[in-house]
Amino acid sequence: MTRTLALPTVEELAWMEVHELEAALVAVEHARRVTEAALIDVLDVADRQRVWVLDGHRSVKNWAVAITGTSPAEAARRCQVLRALRDLDEVRERLRAGEIGVCQVRELARLHANRRVRERLTRAEHLMVSAARRRSFDEFRVRTERWRQAADPGGAARSADEVHAARKVETRFTAAGFTFSAHGGNTQGIELLQILGAFAEAEFQADWDAARAVHGHGASVDDLARTEAQRCFDALCAVFRAAATGDGRVRVPTVNIVCDHTTFEEHLAHAAGGPAPRPADAGDTSRRCETPAGVPVDPRDAVVAALLGYVRRVVVDAAGVVVDAGRRRRLFTGALREVVWIQGTQCLWPGCGLAGRQQDHTVGWAHQHGSTDPANAGPVCGHHNRWKTRGYTTWRDADGVWHVRRPDGSDVTGPRAA
Repeated sequence: MTRTLALPTVEELAWMEVHELEAALVAVEHARRVTEAALIDVLDVADRQRVWVLDGHRSVKNWAVAITGTSPAEAARRCQVLRALRDLDEVRERLRAGEIGVCQVRELARLHANRRVRERLTRAEHLMVSAARRRSFDEFRVRTERWRQAADPGGAARSADEVHAARKVETRFTAAGFTFSAHGGNTQGIELLQILGAFAEAEFQADWDAARAVHGHGASVDDLARTEAQRCFDALCAVFRAAATGDGRVRVPTVNIVCDHTTFEEHLAHAAGGPAPRPADAGDTSRRCETPAGVPVDPRDAVVAALLGYVRRVVVDAAGVVVDAGRRRRLFTGALREVVWIQGTQCLWPGCGLAGRQQDHTVGWAHQHGSTDPANAGPVCGHHNRWKTRGYTTWRDADGVWHVRRPDGSDVTGPRAA
């Protein structure tokens, strides 16, 4: 069963046009997926035949480490995939065909390792494969975590309780410096992060104003005096100083928690003495209780926050798009700006991953008179908001997936036209 892949040499790559390099990258990634599937197949057969006992190994994982020299962690990940693919036939075939990424398969294997959702996962396999193929990895992971929380509400609640009980702050001084770390629940973490984010934005603005004073309108992020990491540390110091020198009054930030109607009603009824929430159907992908960035939140916390008046009611359609927030306007500001951010906080440009600090009209306002409502908006970083004016267009399909087209009509997630 010998298969040969002709990989381009470094010299050949150096002479390639951009579209050829893009095609080469896609081809090599495809080969990597096929090769990974073959590795899993070898491990699967070796495990079934128990060849690992011949030299006294304790498992097929130890056998693979000894034979190939791979790390124990990598071998463990492959063995986890091996066990998952014994139940997930479509995932196995898609990986063999190079149609699904290795990272996405490992994420599904992580889900499969949870015994409480394993049987439901086999019934939802086709939906998971579809999401894995169409969405970015970050989006896909948000959706798998959302699905896990709905499929195993009891387990999610126990996990949240355990994290809350283990909350802590640790500080340490060494010759290398001071270390500060905190661990707690996501709900408290959201609030802390928003407070820190507000202070970090003030630090950024101070650096930006200083750069503009020296370089004028030609200033760029390269001219800023501090890195983002340095500004974040200084922002943390500013938070503590403000608390120590303030008048004791704290401005509570607005925390947005996005929860589907069914999940919220079930947990609200349970809080009032009703029955415990039931696991969602395997094929139900509409369940969610999370921050706009996709960080999972215990639905019980969402109910408590709502009863205390700390959250606003947000309605989303089947694609996860927030409904129209009111009258049209040129810029996304105020409450409308927040509603757009609830739809997503990362830049919509494929591969970017930075925070979307600006809102983009998917149908341009200036030239096409696009409406200023959430359905016509998406988060983008400043760089890509400006880059889009070079002839790129963005749109969101019926499933809520963002697409960016080049001026030649090709999608930026694939090789450009020759």
